[in-house]
Amino acid sequence: KIPSYKIEKIESISGAFQQGKISVIVKNYPESESLLLLCEKIMKEHTEFSNIVICVFSDTEIGQSLAKGNEENIYSEVQLDAWLAMYTYNSVEGTYFDDNPGGYLGAY
Repeated sequence: KIPSYKIEKIESISGAFQQGKISVIVKNYPESESLLLLCEKIMKEHTEFSNIVICVFSDTEIGQSLAKGNEENIYSEVQLDAWLAMYTYNSVEGTYFDDNPGGYLGAY
């Protein structure tokens, strides 16, 4: 089941390579499978991008701030918990999905 969501921000990273980044906010911390289905749905709806990055954040104050692009120093546990998933797609490498994208940050 696809969770309820709101697209907070759409950025065109590179016009020449049709790269885009979409920031999404979801409610109620859905399961990994639901987040993957959501990302696939959004990717299919945004065919203007051949290379896409989708970042999914929780519907919290911190998650909303991160979705808007206020990503400075995202190392605290609370901030990492607000970043729920990252999805990328391009025709060469295919699909990549990570339901713990902040898990490695601050580990080094």
